[in-house]
Amino acid sequence: MMLPLFTIVAAAIVALQNPPGDALVYTVRATEAADIAVADARLAAFAALEDRGRGRYTSSRLPDGRLEARFKFSGRSPAGFAARLDALLATPGRLEIWGCAPGSNAWLLEGARSSWRARADDRGAVIVDFAGAVPDASRLRDVVKPPKGIGVVVEAWNESEHRLVATEAPAALTRVDVAEATLKEDPMTFMPMIALRFTDLGKAEFGRLTTRCVKHLLPITFDGRAVMVPVVQEPITGGVAHITLGSMSADGPNGVPEQAPSVSAAALVGGTIRGTLSLD
Repeated sequence: MMLPLFTIVAAAIVALQNPPGDALVYTVRATEAADIAVADARLAAFAALEDRGRGRYTSSRLPDGRLEARFKFSGRSPAGFAARLDALLATPGRLEIWGCAPGSNAWLLEGARSSWRARADDRGAVIVDFAGAVPDASRLRDVVKPPKGIGVVVEAWNESEHRLVATEAPAALTRVDVAEATLKEDPMTFMPMIALRFTDLGKAEFGRLTTRCVKHLLPITFDGRAVMVPVVQEPITGGVAHITLGSMSADGPNGVPEQAPSVSAAALVGGTIRGTLSLD
């Protein structure tokens, strides 16, 4: 029996709105009630990063205070997702701020072109179409062969293209250099932003770093994944950096596309769990 045309069209619309993919549900329990809000924001960013910016995350609070976290992927859930999720909740996460690489990045473009379709962009990075799985750090290093003391950070750019950003290695600053990270609203743009307040040692190093890297990309990674890659607009020597969707100053966005797959990546960068979280 033939179905009415409007039924077929309606079914097609539903299918488009709800594409096939894995759906996972977890509940999160916290010993400190305040940690649930931090966990919620970190999980939202984690889902987006795991599925190359296409993962959908929703959540709700249960009557007993637990968080019900629901993940929906564009396809199959990433291998080892549950283990990484568990590890994410058990640790504060590895935050790293990378310095700009000195000299020409011709080696990066040449290395990327040897295996993938690649082109230089106007920010000194390299745009790569991986047309498949994004290589891990060791595989990427083997291909592009960075000079000694230089690293490469991969930033999700859009559906298929990614940016490769050359950096100094090792990272210039880590979480121990950050005294406090808070989520705020930019008073000029009304967009969410994070304020990173550095320790005394971190303040001095960040001042030197931003002075040397003015007009250069400064990747910020969390557990090896780029969550923001802002352009340094001016030296920041006061010990506090305000990051607003791709801006490394309090002057608002600088015209670069949104660097983070989710605004809540800001909370992921600064969110510290004070108690204990566990998956039920």
